[in-house]
Amino acid sequence: MYTQIFKKLQTALKEGWLEFCSSEKFKNYEKLWESLKPFYKSELREVIPFPAYQLAAQEIGRKFMLVSTQNGISYDEIFPGDFDLSNEIEGGAYDVRIFKLTTFHYGKFIGEVKISFPHSHECFNFPVCPTLQFIPSEGHRKYKQFNLMIDLLEPFSVEIDTSVLKDKHQEILHNLELGQFREEKMSLVLLQKDVVRPPHIHDKSSAKFYFITGTGIVIHNGNDIPYTPGTYMEIPAGDAHGFRIKQDTLMLSFQDKGGIMDEQGHIDFRYE
Repeated sequence: MYTQIFKKLQTALKEGWLEFCSSEKFKNYEKLWESLKPFYKSELREVIPFPAYQLAAQEIGRKFMLVSTQNGISYDEIFPGDFDLSNEIEGGAYDVRIFKLTTFHYGKFIGEVKISFPHSHECFNFPVCPTLQFIPSEGHRKYKQFNLMIDLLEPFSVEIDTSVLKDKHQEILHNLELGQFREEKMSLVLLQKDVVRPPHIHDKSSAKFYFITGTGIVIHNGNDIPYTPGTYMEIPAGDAHGFRIKQDTLMLSFQDKGGIMDEQGHIDFRYE
């Protein structure tokens, strides 16, 4: 499935490269490169991308990004990628800057795209067509968890628009931050209208909630905090919390250490 998509993307990248190298913009960026040549002797070279090459790469990638969108592909960074995380391979007839883009297909993590940009430091030049390599991967645990959530939602697709989670996943992941799933148990929770869950406490376990659909109240240490779709909330260990549900609610619940208190499996749960 993805093989054909990434063949299209490689073709689009080549077409963008050919068009740019014969365009008026190439000549303009070449003049910019000439005026900024002292940049190569500057300490900034290791910190920020050369402006002329950065702008040129984005021009080359326009068609690539258009075809990506047409095929449901999105990335975690603006093309060609985060300079700070890229690598430069020097030597030979030209140098190569390698970028990596975390890749999604209709909101679902599918792997990584590695883009290699051959270029020269002796003159403004892209001597060889940029190439891409798709690396399928199960990826970080956080993406696996969200893929699982999307799959679990499918039986509810008649009542719940599963695209809500798919469209929101990058925002959710940004809020929860990389690595924050470590030693946490994630659950998909469906709470029905008018349900009241009295305040309870996890003495040693913190909790995090992301509300996908519905409205209601989280009772946190005696305070009523309303939630709507997109609300994210953290409950520190030892804080009392409960729920009053106004509309049917679907939420993701993350329980630190899975809610287990000790190795004997005692549950970290008590009422206020």
